[in-house]
Formats: sequence, structure tokens, C-alpha cells
Amino acid sequence: MKLFIKFFGCGTVVLRSNLTTPRCDFMIQDITCLFDKILPHFDTYPLLNLKQEDYICFKKCMTIIKLKKHLTTEGLKTIKELNSEMNSNRYK
Repeated sequence: MKLFIKFFGCGTVVLRSNLTTPRCDFMIQDITCLFDKILPHFDTYPLLNLKQEDYICFKKCMTIIKLKKHLTTEGLKTIKELNSEMNSNRYK
């Protein structure tokens, strides 16, 4: 995970654990880094599994935020709808 920080030049690694599964998360809070480094990387090298659909939803959400449309009721509603399509929610 620390190689992600070195490769992208941003982000942090957070170790989390609960009673069943310890895990490590790569987190980025810098929106500029997301647009300048992360999104272009996954556009160039798309995920070759179901997570690609999550990436597409995530990218749409990020575009809404970049355009400040998340500050409107309609934009926020769209983000909530996209979020409901992500991860395991897609099959519920």
C-alpha cells in the first residue's frame, strides 16, 4: 500500500481492524490528486472486473462534485443514486 503513495504521490494508508478482518485502506482526500492522478490512471488502465462499474459510478460522482452540482438537491440525489449502485448494493 505504501507503494501506492509513492506511485501516485498522494494519499495515506490507514490500518483498520475489527473482530473478524483486519484491513488496510489507501485513502485520498485531495480532490486535485483524484482528478490529476487517480482518475487518469484508471481511465488508461481500466479494472478488468466488476469493480470497473464501481469506478464508473465513482467518476460520475467526482465530476458532479467538480462542477459543484453536489450543492444542489438534484446533484445530491444523483450522487445518492450512484452510490446505491456501487459495491454489493448492485445486487440487492
